Amino acid sequence: MHLRSISLLSFLLLSLLACSVSPEVSPNSALVSIPFKDAKAMVHSDLVEKQEFILLSTTQNALFSRVDKLLARNDRFYLFDHLSDAGVLVFDREGNFIQSIGEIGEGPNQLKNIDDFQVLENGDVLILDKVQKRIITYYSTGQFKAATSIPVNSGGFAKQEDFWFLAINFDHQNSGLVNNQKFGVFNLNFEPDSLYFYYPPNVPNANIYYHAGIVSQSKKSIIYHRPPNDTIAVFNEKGNLLSRILIDFETNRLPDEMVFDFQLKDKLEGQDQVFRYLQSPVLPVGHYLFGMVSGTDRSFWTFALHRKSNELLVQKIDFNDFHLRELFIPSANLDDQTLVSLIDPVSFGQDSNPEAYPIEVQNHLKSEGTVLLLQFLKP
Repeated sequence: MHLRSISLLSFLLLSLLACSVSPEVSPNSALVSIPFKDAKAMVHSDLVEKQEFILLSTTQNALFSRVDKLLARNDRFYLFDHLSDAGVLVFDREGNFIQSIGEIGEGPNQLKNIDDFQVLENGDVLILDKVQKRIITYYSTGQFKAATSIPVNSGGFAKQEDFWFLAINFDHQNSGLVNNQKFGVFNLNFEPDSLYFYYPPNVPNANIYYHAGIVSQSKKSIIYHRPPNDTIAVFNEKGNLLSRILIDFETNRLPDEMVFDFQLKDKLEGQDQVFRYLQSPVLPVGHYLFGMVSGTDRSFWTFALHRKSNELLVQKIDFNDFHLRELFIPSANLDDQTLVSLIDPVSFGQDSNPEAYPIEVQNHLKSEGTVLLLQFLKP
């Protein structure tokens, strides 16, 4: 199951089907606990300096039905639709369609599927195909560059200069290399440097599904999180675990059996007790980590966690009265200082103040186009 970023409504409602994981357990770092009940209200104007809209092209080759992942790199925007065979679509800073990268097929250098992708500073596009346990690298021009086999079944990854960061799936692990760990830092030859966190023993549904977006990054940070877990792990570009952050929901924390196997969440329906959990991705932007919180009563919040002070800011979403320009829906990080969100026609149709958008944005959305909202954070 993949993370949908295309719209607020799809993002939130589909998140109720999120995947199952176990709690983070690691002796390698101190756990910082931040009570959710002590969070302060997030005031949009306190964080945002200015906004910008980018209207994505609606030419035939640029069409998609949903977005499983969005990246902003090198003055370009990259996205893929898991239901499409189009590969990774590339748009320029003005929203013009440039090209698609990655070919689905049965050939030796083709992909069977796209499960995650990353873009390097040199413009290379790296695409994870979990079915073939390979990462295929393309030049920025779209030509095939190399295919690299990976030693574990991975659902998400990141690449820094000297290290690979892999989210390791529960099944089909290489027992000679990993021992039930969920996340690994590997050298350039895919030899393990450090392995972290464990799946619970004897829980057959601990990781039936997994999705792109569980590993996110900025220039100097790697963020690992598996929803519905309430713990976030932060690494630096050298592969060192810097911190583990627990958003503490206290008595509202999702019960362990639900964390282990989220398919059991149906047992919570109709109960008076409300439980809360984190969604993915948790995105580093500037001084903050941005993310989403869900409740079993279909309540939702966005949050911003200051990385130095650990101050937690939250913003509850009222589906009867929301304005997308005033929400922080984390989809991509532009230049480590700008939060990028997607607005699609479905979300726009539910917006309580559509007239507040520039007329060209309104017209584009009414014509079934998609818009990127860039929110430049204050220094």
